[in-house]
Amino acid sequence: MKKINKLVLVIMAIAFIFICCMFSVSAEGVGDYWDETWPEHDIFYRDGEYEIYEDENGEIYGYLPYGNGVEIIGYNGDNSTLYIPASINGLDVVSIGPHAFYANDNFTEVIIPDSIEIIHCGSFYDCEYLEKITLGNNVTVIDDYAFYGCVRLADINFGNSLERIGFFAFANCCSLTNVSLPNSVLLINDGAFVRA
Repeated sequence: MKKINKLVLVIMAIAFIFICCMFSVSAEGVGDYWDETWPEHDIFYRDGEYEIYEDENGEIYGYLPYGNGVEIIGYNGDNSTLYIPASINGLDVVSIGPHAFYANDNFTEVIIPDSIEIIHCGSFYDCEYLEKITLGNNVTVIDDYAFYGCVRLADINFGNSLERIGFFAFANCCSLTNVSLPNSVLLINDGAFVRA
């Protein structure tokens, strides 16, 4: 009976991860799209074209409409400090999409503006050189696996509006030794800081 219960739990966990990722991103990860074809902007994501934005520093972002603002869905740049734009073409950047910065090895620091409300599933998954994150004061959700595997991540400023930290959001962030969460946090899901 115990073996059956464990088997059911394992199957449910695998199904949850599959469903989360299935609804978060197409079959290929965004990282697969950032290849030599990037300059032509001939890239498709979520069964449709997305828009391109280049900031004053030459950093290039892919984005889509999201609610009353836009969502960053991809990035091409090489600065060591990544400043996520607060607005694009007059619209607030309110979300960082699933796997938007997946396995990026260029930046060591990320500064997220106050306009961002949610950091989606796997947004910074496996960014192994990321050392420091500063979250804006309106981030309420850090979704599942958002910073999973950021092995050098040691410094996080969570802002003051964070409410939910998803499953395995900071798992395998083995340089993260001290975390100070704001009083606004209502839910920390299982495994959020496992092996951190």
